[in-house]
Amino acid sequence: MPEHLPLSLTRRMLRAARPSRRVAIVLVAGALTCYGAVQFWSSRDPAVAFRESGDVAQLIAAVTRLEQRTAQAPQDYAAQRLLAHGYRAMGRHADAVHAFGKAWPLVQDDPDELALFAATLAIYRGGFSGKPDELLQRALAADPSHANALMLKGASAYERGDFGLARRTWERVLTQGGLDDEDLEWVRAQIARLPDPMVTTAQAKTIPK
Repeated sequence: MPEHLPLSLTRRMLRAARPSRRVAIVLVAGALTCYGAVQFWSSRDPAVAFRESGDVAQLIAAVTRLEQRTAQAPQDYAAQRLLAHGYRAMGRHADAVHAFGKAWPLVQDDPDELALFAATLAIYRGGFSGKPDELLQRALAADPSHANALMLKGASAYERGDFGLARRTWERVLTQGGLDDEDLEWVRAQIARLPDPMVTTAQAKTIPK
């Protein structure tokens, strides 16, 4: 976990940019069509399944099967993407980054996956500067109202001390709606922790030029 990021932001990166249920459902449907119902579990999103069940052994088994699948078929991008999700759920961020890279043909235009990749890479590198910020920009180009990408953009602005942008970004997330109660609480808490813009402006005016 990046030491220089506030713990609340790091926790949010771990939670908010999780793979959505919609993505999981689409992947499962596609997997059933391609591989047959007999391989249903190995074709499920292991991160979503773990979040629902809390079964660590099941998560490990699912990741192991996905590792075997991707070793046999490296260009199975859907399996690579699911493997990235599974590694994230296990806290194996370096491996998750590698798997996201291999799944890039499916990730590159998907704002959900781009936000997830950005959060994973930011945790692995210890900050948003560089590629994580580029991934967030790409996610927001695809969907300017993407809530997870906006929340992470606010975290990136906070990290580099651009508190004005962080405030505007997080307030935009609140205004557009669609967040669950936990997300609302988190965003409001981050805004409350930001420096008072009036105090910051007054302090800046007192600095000798």
